[in-house]
Amino acid sequence: MSASTQEQMAGAKADRVDATGTHRRIQALVGNGRPLTEVARLLGREPGAASWILSQVTVTAETAVAVSALYRRIGDRVPQPATPAEERQVAAARRLAERRGWPPSLAWEPDQIDDPAGEPVGGWNGWQRRQARGPARWAAVAEDAEFLTREEGLNRHQIAERLGMTDGALDRVLALAHRASQTQAEDAGTELEAEAG
Repeated sequence: MSASTQEQMAGAKADRVDATGTHRRIQALVGNGRPLTEVARLLGREPGAASWILSQVTVTAETAVAVSALYRRIGDRVPQPATPAEERQVAAARRLAERRGWPPSLAWEPDQIDDPAGEPVGGWNGWQRRQARGPARWAAVAEDAEFLTREEGLNRHQIAERLGMTDGALDRVLALAHRASQTQAEDAGTELEAEAG
């Protein structure tokens, strides 16, 4: 092998970077409800490109930069489907993310997303929480809403959008969570009185 060929190969290898952050950004976009084919289209690539990127251990620096730029541009927004077909695509993307355990963008802090040892916020278990029903589900949504208000300064409409809910649905769930926590506090107070008496 010639010296120039070795130099070219070394340059090509140096142009590749760890794919952890790139994978997590694509996965988070899917978790937000964007199909892999849409992610590929938004990157200006062929429909199967996002899936192919997720299968790679390393990616080119160009790919990492392109995915990072796309994530900065749309990572904090959930898709707003305009048609029933788009609604089905968004739901299918979220189900894929749920099955594969891919957290959405709100679960990643900027200093954790690229770190191979990085963890989602609070060891994020949102897919399990989303599967919860009744008071457990209401409490999880209330906790997420409180976090988004405190940490990101989002208003009620922005929180509903981020959580993939309508404003009215968010208001109802928060009201139910508030009532459930009041009932739980009252029950705990009654138990303490009974123990003391």
